Amino acid sequence: MRIFYFLATLLIIQSCAAQNVLKLPVNKDNNTLLWEISGKNLKQPSYIFGTFHILCKDDIQFSANLQTALKASNQVYFEMDLDDPKNTLGGMFFMNMKDKTLSDLYTVEELQKLTKFYKDSLKMNLNFFNKMKPMMLAALLYPRMMPCKTPSGVEMELMAIAKKEQKEILGFETIEFQSSVFDSIPYSVQAKDLLKSIDSMDKYKAYFNKMVQTYKNQQTDSLIAIVNDKTFSDGENNDALLKNRNLNWIKQLKTILPKKNIFIIPVDESAVNAAIYYEATIKIFFKTDKPIFDLILLGMGTNGHTASLFPHTIILQETKSLVKEVYVEEVKMYRISFTVTLINNAKHILFIVSGADKKEMLDIVLAGKYDPEKYPAQLIKGAKWFMNV
Repeated sequence: MRIFYFLATLLIIQSCAAQNVLKLPVNKDNNTLLWEISGKNLKQPSYIFGTFHILCKDDIQFSANLQTALKASNQVYFEMDLDDPKNTLGGMFFMNMKDKTLSDLYTVEELQKLTKFYKDSLKMNLNFFNKMKPMMLAALLYPRMMPCKTPSGVEMELMAIAKKEQKEILGFETIEFQSSVFDSIPYSVQAKDLLKSIDSMDKYKAYFNKMVQTYKNQQTDSLIAIVNDKTFSDGENNDALLKNRNLNWIKQLKTILPKKNIFIIPVDESAVNAAIYYEATIKIFFKTDKPIFDLILLGMGTNGHTASLFPHTIILQETKSLVKEVYVEEVKMYRISFTVTLINNAKHILFIVSGADKKEMLDIVLAGKYDPEKYPAQLIKGAKWFMNV
């Protein structure tokens, strides 16, 4: 059961420029679900808030900081526009499989086992849901894991406040898009996962309750560790369920957030001039020759490169520049990259690595012989790793 896919919902609150600049108290550690996006040329901050799809209603409490940020905002972006009936009531039309039934996916014995489980546990007659996608049936198991009879969703409770405050409700995705994501995962794979879930309900319940408690404690670092537990999430369909969707959200942010908040490397200059220009842009933004980013997100290639720090390239020895051009023979082109100096100076560095083809290299980078000329990702210090390989 891919529990964490029902966790990774983000809420973006964009503040209204007409109001006074909002300043909220800052935590001394990472134990928070509310993060501020601010900086030079930003008249007002925006906020990212981590939500959870289902909790006991009494457990859903919003901090004073969140309520203040929400009140000062004029737009609220959810995973979907929960204020649009097409995305709520319309979901009923996208729960069914296109050309299969449960009878096609299970043996007679397996279907009998599944039918008995849903009848005994949820008082559901699966004969009426023979075309429902297995992932949708799996979602119905979550309330059974709750220690209460009144489950609710963080998004729904937050939307109620937003509507009361007359905020505009928007979303990154539509129900049609989410349905297509589920359809991209073979129904046979979904069916196998569902059967595995009901066979291990006690283990999944304990895992789910641990996740809920960690969320309530706002321990974001610990949540990452839980999500990486391969016992409950193998990452087989991570690209479809998470990576590609996140990339799509990022693409939308380029239009949601003001353009002046996004700094793009110029492509109409020579590589040398582009690197010089971009380094100057960073220094001007931070008003210092030694800028410190709050967070830098990195990936890693199958050859151990990160950013555009490729094996055996001269940029690996660069210590003076913050941004540098480098010709990469492997791809036959110039690349512009943050240098190791700039990256390692960040307050927080997070690697996001996905794909079975990177497992061997990941083991080498994290636990193998230190050889940064061959494995440049080893040059990055103090990073946290978010892995599904």
